[in-house]
Amino acid sequence: MRNCVLEILHRLPVNPPEPFEPYAEEVVDLLMNLVKTDNEENAALCVKTIMDIMRHQTKVLQDKVQPFLTLIQELFDQMESVVRDQLDNTAGGIPSTPGSSQTYQNSPRPGSPVASVSDLGADPQQQTRLC
Repeated sequence: MRNCVLEILHRLPVNPPEPFEPYAEEVVDLLMNLVKTDNEENAALCVKTIMDIMRHQTKVLQDKVQPFLTLIQELFDQMESVVRDQLDNTAGGIPSTPGSSQTYQNSPRPGSPVASVSDLGADPQQQTRLC
């Protein structure tokens, strides 16, 4: 549901800037908090929306530029540990090369009647956070 609301917010026209100006600062604050707490997909959408709003609301959001850049810097600083965690979580049993010691001839394909829901991996709604 939140992703749908963020998609709508992202598609709202912010140009001309006057009608949106009274709400710009509050919306950017909310989106910056969501970047820190929400999943990766929603956080990326929030960053795109913040950039669009800042592009058109330069007068109102002058004080928000540096906190936004600091947030982006924090995301990049944490990227190495996030990638390492993701690789560590998926490395348990997947061979790195096709000819390795493990074979998957008898393994069910995802979505086949033999595969259970737990075999298909994590729920797509439970994605990782960026921060």
